[in-house]
Amino acid sequence: MAIPSYIFPNIPIYPSTKLVPSRLTFSSSSSSSSSSSSFCCFSVDRQINHSSVSNELSGLRVVISAGGTAGHISSALAIGDELKTADPLAQILFIGFPNSMESTTVPSAGFDFSAISTVGSSSSRPFLCFTSFLNFPFRLIQSTFESYKLLREFKPQIVVGTGGHASFPVCFAAVILGTTFVIQEQDSIPGTTNWILSFFADTIFAPFNCAVTNLPKRVAAKCVVYGNPIRQALRRYSSKGAARVSFFGQWAGAVSDAKVVLLLGGSLGANAINIALLNCYSQLLSEHENWFFVWQTGVEAFDEMDSLVRSHPRLFLSPFLRSIGVAYAAADLVISRAGAMTCSEIMALGKPSILIPSPHSDEGDQVRNASLMADSVGSKLITEEELDSITLRAAMEDILGNEELMTEMSERAFKCAKPEAASDVAKHIISIINSKDRTTVNEICTADELHYVTVPNSDWRLALWRYLPSPKAPKRKHPLLLLSGIGTNAVTFDLSPECSFARFMSGSGFDTWILELRGAGLSSLSADTNLGSKIIGLQDRISKRVGDFKQRLELIPHYNWDFDNYLEEDVPSAMEYVRAQTKPKDGKLLAVGHSMGGILLYAMLSRCGFKGIDSGLASVATLASTLDYSSSRTLLKYLLPIKEPAEAINLPIMPIDTMLAMAHPLMFRPPYALSWLTANISAPQMMDPEVIEKLVLNSLSESAKHFCS
Repeated sequence: MAIPSYIFPNIPIYPSTKLVPSRLTFSSSSSSSSSSSSFCCFSVDRQINHSSVSNELSGLRVVISAGGTAGHISSALAIGDELKTADPLAQILFIGFPNSMESTTVPSAGFDFSAISTVGSSSSRPFLCFTSFLNFPFRLIQSTFESYKLLREFKPQIVVGTGGHASFPVCFAAVILGTTFVIQEQDSIPGTTNWILSFFADTIFAPFNCAVTNLPKRVAAKCVVYGNPIRQALRRYSSKGAARVSFFGQWAGAVSDAKVVLLLGGSLGANAINIALLNCYSQLLSEHENWFFVWQTGVEAFDEMDSLVRSHPRLFLSPFLRSIGVAYAAADLVISRAGAMTCSEIMALGKPSILIPSPHSDEGDQVRNASLMADSVGSKLITEEELDSITLRAAMEDILGNEELMTEMSERAFKCAKPEAASDVAKHIISIINSKDRTTVNEICTADELHYVTVPNSDWRLALWRYLPSPKAPKRKHPLLLLSGIGTNAVTFDLSPECSFARFMSGSGFDTWILELRGAGLSSLSADTNLGSKIIGLQDRISKRVGDFKQRLELIPHYNWDFDNYLEEDVPSAMEYVRAQTKPKDGKLLAVGHSMGGILLYAMLSRCGFKGIDSGLASVATLASTLDYSSSRTLLKYLLPIKEPAEAINLPIMPIDTMLAMAHPLMFRPPYALSWLTANISAPQMMDPEVIEKLVLNSLSESAKHFCS
């Protein structure tokens, strides 16, 4: 195979003999006809103003599902905001019902939204009518199937449910797929959806300690109490004057000592509150010339209220306040139901409040929420039985007429708030994702950390073994990526503590990573983990019986990739992941490739040089990487004769690891019938026989030792 003339334009070649320690010298006889050790290093530190050959980093992939009421949606959006802040490249997909509050609120907040079929006639209460009750099982199956398809296509690392009937089919589809999912409950008494899902969830984020006691005892161990997530927009908007002008124009600025009352009649509507204010608003505006009202009637009650309320320059009427942060910033006093999210927002923003809890049990335990708010922050509690225009008016005048009381209520609210709840929940979600992608290091993986990176447009998760740089060594500018040879795993570079190139480099100060390509080592098929384990599992995956060799051959058709997949997908994905984790200043990596790993680097540099684009590599070294195996004394030459027959019968791979493991007893044990093969692994006297045996049993397949034990 000839090297094209354009393969390395203007790149000088620097031969060296001191790149690796002598105990790890690789014999070129494993890939060439020469018996001497050789490798070459290519300097590629060029600045080219073109796009990188690597694919764009995909970042976190999270599905969030919520619906029905503003409380569920607000919590979900708050978590989404914090995930985006933590990882700007995060891909977040919201799933909910069509023609619902979430279908309009979520896209307006800047997130992607996909709709699934509505479970019942009402997105929040599917059991209220007989027809809806009969259709419910069929609608649930349909919406679950649609959720399943969306999750299969999006391939999230985690699914987050914040309650409401829309989240049930999405989270249940996650259970079917085996995808990690968590739930966030807003109320002290969990809703029906979250109560059921709590049995299956990996983690439950609770708002209060009392919420944990109201969940089944068997799931209490999965609960974490952070408080309710509050959207960044609520805390970010701080200009009271600008907020008031947005509602009332110059009226708000022209009136001295203006007092703004924010009335939240619920996202769907609170008829009793609306009627109470309807009967007294006109008189209050007439008697208190410095009072202003921002009135959210609720979507279902707006038309009726709009027809009854007279227009007034100090009154703003709306069915639903999408810019709720602006409304809170303008307000001096909040009148609202006692939903858990509203209470959390009031505390986080330090607002004096009048709470009118809903008496209906399906609204959550609002009476308990209001009582807790009255005791802790001094909120005025009015039950719906007590509510009328007289009691509401008296409560407003008592609070707005007493500056000391308003200051006290505000200070107490701030003290009880948990403003960082959204950030804490987001960090916990990211830690769950990292814990799934960073497996506990065990006897298989000898690295400091084990990471996984998802390959775009495939079901593969590639294993990356990480060796942290020694704090005593000089600090290096670039991380180091190691690429193994064909059919081998990370053990090639980390055979044992005393024979480890990866450890040597990390000890020299390099943040060292070993990539295991698809089909090698701990890399796995995320879409079918059982099949992936059968194909590439390292331990306890292959029977001790030679008869199971046939079963392994039956799995060969699943090896449906080639060199181009390594070059165009696996290596670029790994490079982007390492770059994101280590953040080198110039965005470049160092790379060392052994055998086929070096050939991959040749091909990458060749392609980049030909296209005139930046490879993203600061420098490259190759070990025993030849481009012509016809005269080689490597084991691969014995496979060349079957190349054309294998192509003729469309055989994608040969299980070299299993074949070599089966040959092991004849290579290293009497009568040593195949001992001559060791010369094709290492030149005579180049490696200790015990090291060669370890290499045969571990580098190609960790499971091989079970064949030969």
